[in-house]
Amino acid sequence: MSGDFLRFEMLMDSVSLIDKNLDVLDFIKDYSTPNLNHYNLANLAIEGHYVFTPNFDDLIERAIYNLGFIPKTICSKSDYESYSSLRGKTIPVFKLHGSYYTHTGGKVKKKRTKGSIQASLVSIISGNESLLLDDFKTDLLKKCIEKSEKLLFVGYSGCDDFDIIPSLMLIDINNILWINHNKQVCTDNVIERYLTEDNGRSHLLEKRYRIASDSVKFYDTNTREFLMSLGGIKDIPDGKSHKNSGFYRDYIINWASTLTGAEKSYIIGRIYQGMELYEKAVELYSKIECESDCYIASQQQMGSCLEQRSRYDEALRIYESLIKRENIEKAKEYLEIVAGRAYLTYRRYGPSNQEEASYKEVLRKAGKRHSLLQNTMNNYALLLADMGRTREAIYQYKKSYAYAVKQGDLQRQCWVASNIANSLYDIGEVNKAEKWVQKGMEKVELLGDHRQMGVFENTLANILYIRGEYDNAIEYCEKSIFRDKYIDNEPDSSVTEMLLGLCYFDQGDYKMANSHYGNSFKLFTLSEDKSYLYELVFYNIVLYLKLSDYKSINTMLMLFEENKSHNQRKTDMLFYKVAAKMVKYFVSDKNVSFKEDLQILIGDKDNKEVIAYINIIWYLSSLGIPLYAIGKRNVKKASIYYRRYGNLMKSEVLNSLT
Repeated sequence: MSGDFLRFEMLMDSVSLIDKNLDVLDFIKDYSTPNLNHYNLANLAIEGHYVFTPNFDDLIERAIYNLGFIPKTICSKSDYESYSSLRGKTIPVFKLHGSYYTHTGGKVKKKRTKGSIQASLVSIISGNESLLLDDFKTDLLKKCIEKSEKLLFVGYSGCDDFDIIPSLMLIDINNILWINHNKQVCTDNVIERYLTEDNGRSHLLEKRYRIASDSVKFYDTNTREFLMSLGGIKDIPDGKSHKNSGFYRDYIINWASTLTGAEKSYIIGRIYQGMELYEKAVELYSKIECESDCYIASQQQMGSCLEQRSRYDEALRIYESLIKRENIEKAKEYLEIVAGRAYLTYRRYGPSNQEEASYKEVLRKAGKRHSLLQNTMNNYALLLADMGRTREAIYQYKKSYAYAVKQGDLQRQCWVASNIANSLYDIGEVNKAEKWVQKGMEKVELLGDHRQMGVFENTLANILYIRGEYDNAIEYCEKSIFRDKYIDNEPDSSVTEMLLGLCYFDQGDYKMANSHYGNSFKLFTLSEDKSYLYELVFYNIVLYLKLSDYKSINTMLMLFEENKSHNQRKTDMLFYKVAAKMVKYFVSDKNVSFKEDLQILIGDKDNKEVIAYINIIWYLSSLGIPLYAIGKRNVKKASIYYRRYGNLMKSEVLNSLT
């Protein structure tokens, strides 16, 4: 979804959870009278032009039949792959998104094939690795365009960035003529006025216009007058017309009356959830009574929404309640509930072997439930990372990503790509991390997912920071924070504000650093997720030691005591431990050593928290803590890492100390 409208495909995805057979689409069979546009398109097809349509109805085929020819619907994979040419009175119509009826081109006029719509919707909803049409459709579309002098668009918005527009972007097109219906005018307009529009149509037109401006014509005109001026059909042939202009609306109202209140709430809740309006979704799910057939599913989805808002305690209570229901093991959602409870338990209380056992159970029993496998692998990897088994985590992440690609689940590809990038960053493989960030950003831009784009911008800012590109890092931090405000998800900006503080600290602007650290603390108080809080404590103590502000240091140490019951990563605990030792060094004991703590971060081959390692070394050194306390070998190693990342300034400073 993007823009200010709900995509039809996403709507059908939610509806299909209740309406398995998509009976809601049966209204199509009652639309049987082609209009002037259908006859003009039929006439073009009869003259030998190729007509492709994403529409499900068969009105173009009906118009061809009424004009005395035999239509042939090219719809299935075998239709596309076997098509060469139809001769005589048999006229092809190419359906890109399936067809309610397919005309056979033979004596049997047509047959009902709603399954082609369902199959197409599944493909469109999930997308694929590159958001293109199926290869068999693209190959034939390309051949037809190559044979044609012009590509004519009629009655098509062009906002379909799931598959059609991305596929056309890859095809060499000689000329584009685009007709935009407007009852008020009957003149053609120049293309420049449309180049700034943010939709699929302008992406294609802008590309072609920049290659060859004279190859693009956009007609903002009265469609009826325009088509009649081309010398096509001027009058609709005799036939019955549907008198009820409100039929579609009435049909939907009648169809909706067959749904229970719970089913309606569940469908709309899933729509809100898909649009990331989690609070609205929770409100609807909470109204569904426990006797309803969709109660368990709605509770599970409500838990998922609460988890997205970092409301872990509430979400965990829901899963705990579900797991205690009688015969819950027989529910189709049972394994999802087990996996969800394991995730929330570990996020709330820290990783343990019990949660790992739950994940392994789900993976063992999931069978071919690819979505469950993908999600469980991702969350299992999060657990492994927090247990210090980073390499194992990356392995699970990549398996999860492969499943997301196989499913064509673009959103999950973005989530997992983000996790892979962050894990690679943590172990110091910064260049690989950046590649995953770029891969994820390209896909998330297609989705229009502000929250996930903000996460990628934060990761990119971290990469730029470690390279010493502070101004660029600040720019991406500010973009990420703006997105979080835009979607009312400011607690996510807690770590971004911390990173802004780091950038300003390294630039010597301690006032701005202190301000952003303060913002970070405020945002942490709004979220149940206290990950990275101790890292923030460490950076604050470094700042206050630099300013000799021991009163504020005591406040930081008290903050640790207030939050020590919350789940923290092992790395965060080490940040606090090192911070406490720093204070001890400056206040009472110059014999403090940090070597053992640093060795824990980088000593284990499976858990090289390289970025944390070199950050701690840098700040210990910047405070003037002597080489013997940090370890000459550690400082030398940090210098080598900084040089590898391109931060020559920090590399040279550390190297000079050894």
